[in-house]
Amino acid sequence: MIAAMLIFQVTATFFQTFNLDALQFLRTSYQLSQQEDVQEWRQSVVTIHGEGFF
Repeated sequence: MIAAMLIFQVTATFFQTFNLDALQFLRTSYQLSQQEDVQEWRQSVVTIHGEGFF
């Protein structure tokens, strides 16, 4: 019974991580990245990563 509960918990976590919305987002993102205009625009996108001081 404990093994079955652990399997259920792992399966539920898997479906929460890889839900349909996330997969649809990835598919749409890939399709957009193939467009010539988007490839040009990507060069002007800036990413800022900072560390907290806590």
